[in-house]
Amino acid sequence: MLSLASSASTWADPAVVVQAAAVLVAAIAAIAVIWQAVLTRRALNEAARSMKIAQDSLAVAREAQSHASLMSVEAFKTRIAANAPSADLEARIDTLKFLAPSTVASGHSQPWPENHLFHIRDGSQTITARVMVFLRNTGSRATRFVLHGNLRQSVYKPGQAMIEMVGTAPGSPDVLLEPSESVEGYWEVTRTLDEWIAIYDARQSGEQGSETEFSAYVDDGHDTGAGYSFTLRMGGTAVRPSSAGLRETWVLTGSYDFPTEPDGIGIGRQPVTARYWLSKMQEQPLRDGPTEVVRGSR
Repeated sequence: MLSLASSASTWADPAVVVQAAAVLVAAIAAIAVIWQAVLTRRALNEAARSMKIAQDSLAVAREAQSHASLMSVEAFKTRIAANAPSADLEARIDTLKFLAPSTVASGHSQPWPENHLFHIRDGSQTITARVMVFLRNTGSRATRFVLHGNLRQSVYKPGQAMIEMVGTAPGSPDVLLEPSESVEGYWEVTRTLDEWIAIYDARQSGEQGSETEFSAYVDDGHDTGAGYSFTLRMGGTAVRPSSAGLRETWVLTGSYDFPTEPDGIGIGRQPVTARYWLSKMQEQPLRDGPTEVVRGSR
């Protein structure tokens, strides 16, 4: 009997009622927080799924745009290709000569003696490698070629035209060639003995060393069009040690020939390249990046 009375009096106590209500409110609030967390997690998962769908859609759209752009660019270049030039640029390595600075009144360079011995202390002495170059227009229309790397022309002894060549003189920086027409001249590359030795040393360490290019550039004549480059590249060195392991004296090499002259002068024809333009006058290229190799060109 005492227990029941005590219990009844306890619930009648306002403090007990307030405490119980606070516990109930706290429990309800905790449940609400937990439920809110569940709803938030669901919302985050839905947002993540929506973002993934949006990213996939964007990727598909970009791929479609890229494909359409590529097709447009390729169609654009196909139209430009109708004006593409065709040419044959060739160097005659069998005409290679090494020239010394002039010691005659005419001022023309003279060939070095084949057995000439160069001393390491003569590092500033110049040696010129000269080869004959041919450029022929193999296209169907007249084409102007701008030459980068002066194509020098023959100079003959007075009164003996086309008989005794005494040297070369600078030629025109550009030439206009009709279909099947050609021009020839000499490509000369001059370096000091020290510079030729540096190339030799680089090649001994597995590198190419300095190389030089001669190119003929053609603009197709249209603001929205292309520019084309036909290029020759000269590598190798003009000198090597007179004896293995000896660096005090050096002799001339000659043209590249493996294995007898692996560091000699070699000339290679490079792939023809093209740079496409939306507008040449406004310097707007069709696309950024390097020039492209023209398939099937020489």
